[in-house]
Amino acid sequence: MKDINALLLFQLADSSFPNGTYGYSDGLEYYIQSKKIQNALDLYTFLESELLLGWGRVDLLACALILRGEPLEQVSRRLNLVKLVESSRQSSLNTGNRLKKSASSIFKFIPAVLKDLPLHLTHGSVVFAEFARSSGCPIDVCLQAYGHAWLMNRTSASTRLCLLGGLEAQTTAHKLNPALERAIAQSLVLDLDQLYSFTPALEMGLVHHAALEIKLFQT
Repeated sequence: MKDINALLLFQLADSSFPNGTYGYSDGLEYYIQSKKIQNALDLYTFLESELLLGWGRVDLLACALILRGEPLEQVSRRLNLVKLVESSRQSSLNTGNRLKKSASSIFKFIPAVLKDLPLHLTHGSVVFAEFARSSGCPIDVCLQAYGHAWLMNRTSASTRLCLLGGLEAQTTAHKLNPALERAIAQSLVLDLDQLYSFTPALEMGLVHHAALEIKLFQT
């Protein structure tokens, strides 16, 4: 593996990459506005649950499965089934399509399997996984890049929503690193049939977010 490939991978995963993830909070905005998340401990508990029971069992696992050789279309169709909230499913597809377009434009390369992938199967996690697989980086490095970017985006959202200051947000992210490592380890042993989550409170947060009168994030 060349060091430049790992650097490009972390650039691709970063939420500031032009794929739209910077504009999504996945329900966090609703929970902060409704005072269900009020401090760093609340945020830690929320994100730890997402890592181990929600996002980590869906998008992170989808990325890992493709890196482990699972057919892309099977994983994408499974994501369509488990992302029950339409806004969440659509944001995942929007992110994937923007990531595909931006990455191919910047890096002047696109994996062959992505070229003709239908829009309704182009989820962000599977697009990232295909670019990551093409980088030649070890699976654990790919998943660390993907997971770290997700975690930093969520803690960044907490500062943009005026819940935490920058130092407190970074401290919370640091404390969540062991949970991220557990989620990554989990994604390396679970199979496609285990790609699902039961997080009704999170799904309800996504639904309620759409009805907020004032919001900073898209979903």
